[in-house]
Amino acid sequence: MFKGTRYHKSTKVKNERDARTIANVAYTALAMGEVGIVKHKDAPTLREFRADFITAVKAEKSDKPRTVAFYTYSFDALLKFEPLSEARLDQIDERLVQRFTVWARARGCDRDKERKTSIATVNRWRATLRKSLRMALTWKMIPSVPATPALSGERERSFIFTEEMRKKYDELAPEPLNSFIQLSCEIGICEGEAIALLKSDVHMTKKADAWGHFGYLTIRVGKTEYRKRSLPITARAKEILVEWMAKSRCDLVFTREDGETIVSAFTLIQQQERMREQLNLPWDACVHSARHTALTNLGLTGVDAFTLQRAAGHANITTTRK
Repeated sequence: MFKGTRYHKSTKVKNERDARTIANVAYTALAMGEVGIVKHKDAPTLREFRADFITAVKAEKSDKPRTVAFYTYSFDALLKFEPLSEARLDQIDERLVQRFTVWARARGCDRDKERKTSIATVNRWRATLRKSLRMALTWKMIPSVPATPALSGERERSFIFTEEMRKKYDELAPEPLNSFIQLSCEIGICEGEAIALLKSDVHMTKKADAWGHFGYLTIRVGKTEYRKRSLPITARAKEILVEWMAKSRCDLVFTREDGETIVSAFTLIQQQERMREQLNLPWDACVHSARHTALTNLGLTGVDAFTLQRAAGHANITTTRK
């Protein structure tokens, strides 16, 4: 009997003393489990855990392929450090995580072997490790998770597009980059939302309302529920949308030259990298900076932080304050 429950099972021995010994061991095991002292099976190595982790992420983020790709890339980056990849999950402690961090900071990044891996990138890898270990903890494969806080010193993007810079993009930037930059500067839509935008999401009017808006866009999906929102269509945004919807021969607003294939986010990144070199722009001048521009301009009008948070679709007000 344990905690009012009767456990009945054969010890498969004939000697009473041996039977009582086995029964006492079973009782001890029940008591240890009651106070959280459980004996775990040998945990797999981090490399062996990869398949289970990726499978779980795919099930959890089935509607977000870019998120799945991010975790896959980050987990594979962890496996490049052999002491970490060959360690059992229950052997991964703060010291081993620190050794990985030093190694990761010293190695060159994939695109430029001469440049050290940025703190932001290492923080993403550490976050992936933290997520995988927490998953193993939930599955009762390990007794605890080591502390892996974010490293300090991560650079924050602060670049915004001025009106003069936007005019230069109108003159020099290739498509679809220019349209994405101009649209995002106007209404604060991010590149992923624009890529997935459907014609049915565009509710456009012929005449402007009292605020100068020609209807609105519906953002149906996003990283969180907060990203589901409506964005106003300005006069400049209307010009861009009308032009691209006229060229599209499918449900998407933005397509490649064939009018049917979805725009690649990688294409936008490559085009922006060339524009950054051509115009000698700082490191943080990226496609996403156009969204920051719209939100910064809206903030300068004097709206409160919570209204700005709703327009941005941020889950956390601290993100909006930045």
